[in-house]
Amino acid sequence: RTCIPASTAMMMNFIARRDLNLGQMAILRYAQPRDALNDATQRGSDPLGWSRAATYYSRYTGRPTTYRWEAYSTASAALRRAARQIAVTKKPVGLLAGHGRHAMVMTGFVATANPAHASTWTLSSIWVSDPYGYSRRSYAATSTPLNTYLETDASDWYDRQWYGKYIVIVPQG
Repeated sequence: RTCIPASTAMMMNFIARRDLNLGQMAILRYAQPRDALNDATQRGSDPLGWSRAATYYSRYTGRPTTYRWEAYSTASAALRRAARQIAVTKKPVGLLAGHGRHAMVMTGFVATANPAHASTWTLSSIWVSDPYGYSRRSYAATSTPLNTYLETDASDWYDRQWYGKYIVIVPQG
């Protein structure tokens, strides 16, 4: 229920480089009416609510940022986009794991070249902070917790955009 708010707070703390003391329930209350889930039955939030909450709460970091959800047909494409945006913006990226039932934060990566400046590069590994487990853990790029989104509790349009895709919440810029 609170992995999206916890991940949002972590992302904002990483950007600000300090603890902003953001309340998880306040973040959840912000995200839920702005997501695509049925407000009468939902417990958590979804990629739309997460991206809107991350955008809103970034104003407290001193570095306001627009975050957007993006859906990819392969994990490799999603992770390459995430790595590129971390390299360009120096800000963390949200990852959906547990087939859409868990949120984590990608904070770094190892690649053969800097994705912000190179057109060809290979992603070797990523660094993830998990609000439920490891504070910081490395994963090989081929075996990350990012997996396909299989939730079908949003509006039909969003379910079609997300279902079976790899979802990342990326800073724009």
